[in-house]
Amino acid sequence: MKKTKRFLCFLLALIMLSSFVTYASAEAFNAETKGSAPAGEIVLSPTEIDDYYSGLTKDEWANINEKIRIAEEVAEELATQTSITRATPTKISIPGTFNMYQQTKSNYCLPATAKSMVQYLTGSSDSQATIASDLGTDANGTDPTTLAPYLNSKQSTVYYIYSANPSQTAMGNYLYHDIVTMQSPGSMGIVNTTGANWHYATTGHSLVVNAIYDDKSKIQFADPLGGTQSGWAYYYEKTAAVANSVCTRVVW
Repeated sequence: MKKTKRFLCFLLALIMLSSFVTYASAEAFNAETKGSAPAGEIVLSPTEIDDYYSGLTKDEWANINEKIRIAEEVAEELATQTSITRATPTKISIPGTFNMYQQTKSNYCLPATAKSMVQYLTGSSDSQATIASDLGTDANGTDPTTLAPYLNSKQSTVYYIYSANPSQTAMGNYLYHDIVTMQSPGSMGIVNTTGANWHYATTGHSLVVNAIYDDKSKIQFADPLGGTQSGWAYYYEKTAAVANSVCTRVVW
């Protein structure tokens, strides 16, 4: 009888442990992201960035250079407008309603970014799983150089390009051009291993930019991690200096 009781107790303990493991697995996304965000965007090395640029065609380079030229012209014109020097800068948002989709998996920040941007630009979008497949997302995340070609394949309103490690000035000019001139969202990749001046630490995450101040002093982000943890907002602002300190790329 004692052996039977011991066996039953052992069996009960195994069942309880099995139930706990199943529950913990189901809650893995929330548990693992407490205090730090899951890595969903692959951060490219300098060599990988060079390889990407080396692989671009002449037409792609022509499109990139033309867009940068226009963005810089807009910046020069803006600098001559004395009204921008007023004491209170004005936030400019993309027109209409922008919806930020919460990422459905821990490595889906870039598919969620792409879905939110395409949905805004066209009024419809594929599921995050389908987008992840199209982008080549794997367990390590998504290569950020795939975002611009994907966006360009889904709409013709904006020709998106990838720019690695922009200076604060270039970052502001590029995002201002998208949001104000083109009235379209942009995207930023970030790395913030300490979590300083942010809601969380991350080794690679994708965000949407849907508003900017007219003096380019602040940027508004839309975050696919919004709502996944207490205090993690869908929309929030950061100064351009803070944003640039963690910026690894923009797609604009």
